[in-house]
Amino acid sequence: MNEIFLDVKNISLKIDNKSILTDVSFSLVKGDLACLLGPSGCGKTSLLRVIAGLEDRALGVISSNKNILQNQSQFIIPQKRKIGMVFQDYALFPHLTIEDNITFGLAKESKEKRVKILIQMLELTKLSHLIKRYPHKLSGGEQQRVALARALALSPDILLLDEPFSNLDATLRESLAEDVKNILKELSITSILVTHDQDEAFSFADKIGVMNDGKLEQFSSSYDIYHAPQNPFIAKFIGEGTFFPCSYFNKYVPLTQILENHKILIRPEDVTFDDKSELKARIIKKQFRGSHFLYTIEFDNQLVIQSLVSSYHDHAINEIIGIKFEVDQILSYNNQRFST
Repeated sequence: MNEIFLDVKNISLKIDNKSILTDVSFSLVKGDLACLLGPSGCGKTSLLRVIAGLEDRALGVISSNKNILQNQSQFIIPQKRKIGMVFQDYALFPHLTIEDNITFGLAKESKEKRVKILIQMLELTKLSHLIKRYPHKLSGGEQQRVALARALALSPDILLLDEPFSNLDATLRESLAEDVKNILKELSITSILVTHDQDEAFSFADKIGVMNDGKLEQFSSSYDIYHAPQNPFIAKFIGEGTFFPCSYFNKYVPLTQILENHKILIRPEDVTFDDKSELKARIIKKQFRGSHFLYTIEFDNQLVIQSLVSSYHDHAINEIIGIKFEVDQILSYNNQRFST
């Protein structure tokens, strides 16, 4: 069993008597790539700052590689935590070349070691041909690679990334995120990415923490976050879905039991088109997503649900189509908790 490398226990933070973080706990093993995901203002960046040591008002315990970074009696300053950070705005020094930006934190190392680390970082991030350029001469993706190289040059135990791809266009964001993921995996650096982009979180992270109003609602694998959300907030926030009373849904997919006051979560992929089905629905909205359409359909006395189907099924608004439910896993909830 892998040992815990980063352990975050019962972190709470109040600023000006306002609760920012409430009893947040999670752990990572060496090389884990994690993501903090949630709506704006939920505390993602604040938690990142606490882990980095940039916020000294938090309560709780943080340890890294078996070393205590903070608890009730001690607080290790940021410079001594062996934690690197990559920011949304890159924070490069405009008056320094790429070479000097990358080696900025290596002043105490010998010239030979600085050169060795520089070459390694340039090869890793594919920046060797840009070594003498200044930041303003680089594209957004290239600047982000420099910021990553500068952080990795210090050989951090942990790397924190605060929405580092948000300023890039969609295509570049996806390819750069994949490159960064591969680099971090190659170096086995435990990392935490903050993002509001669900697709980015799913493609990047081994584990995802969903945050809401300063609380960590669930911290688990990407698969479980989507297929086994622990409460209705997560189910609504992650992907699309519609809730049905168990008693009603039983008309279409027989359940082993009807759970009083429970509701069933239906994902768009659980609803398929079937011309032979006796259950009919009217298309009231459609969104083209390339390989698929996301249809919003109305059936059986104005009930509305979504269906994700192949874009070969191109139907018109107000068209009547046959549908059926193909639910592999029943997910129900009551009193804010889910069960399967």
